Amino acid sequence: MKVHYPFVLLILLFLFKLGATQISVESEPHHQPVYESPAFRVLNVTLAPGDTSLDHIHRHNIAYVTVRGTRVGLKEAGKPLRIVRLPDGWIGDDTEYHLHPKVHRIANVGTDSLQLVAVEALTPPAGTGDMPARDSTFVLSDSVFRIQRLTLLPGKTYHPASRREGVVVVPGRQNSLSSSSGISMVRLNYATLFIASMTSKLLLKNNSKKNVNIIVVMLKGLLNN
Repeated sequence: MKVHYPFVLLILLFLFKLGATQISVESEPHHQPVYESPAFRVLNVTLAPGDTSLDHIHRHNIAYVTVRGTRVGLKEAGKPLRIVRLPDGWIGDDTEYHLHPKVHRIANVGTDSLQLVAVEALTPPAGTGDMPARDSTFVLSDSVFRIQRLTLLPGKTYHPASRREGVVVVPGRQNSLSSSSGISMVRLNYATLFIASMTSKLLLKNNSKKNVNIIVVMLKGLLNN
């Protein structure tokens, strides 16, 4: 049997006890803050193949959008190593961190680069845990976040009926969307982010001749309905 020694070494490193020094997630070098307000923070999470993060602690509820996926290893203190495949477009969250902070590390054990957009809610949840209807465009709705997949047709706009604080993730290197004034735009390696605050009215328009897929992450407790 052929043994891939770099991969084995990476797994063995994961099996050691987590370090005594715990840094906050926004201070971990692979979790780069790209935006922060009193209500939420946006992190650009990137790991090249073979990279391993430092041990870090999550204290705030968080939602993830996988822009570029691969196989990753996850290790928490006192728990076995988990290796999972994160496909492109995978969406998930954890809404218990404000009650039960977690220390872990993450490694890229695949052959492709990893890029996640993470949205941290910096205030406790204020919404309820209702789930979306079966035919809804919401793919996740809980006490903290509402996440929605949408396709903008050529010339069409995305314009929520109320002011909402959150992030619109546009996967891909090419971006053909324009936004209303007051919207922060952040360009990443494999995505563009449009970030809305409660003081700005979000409007995005597809200026291309092709459909554009977007993922909308909104903080539920801050929906101004």
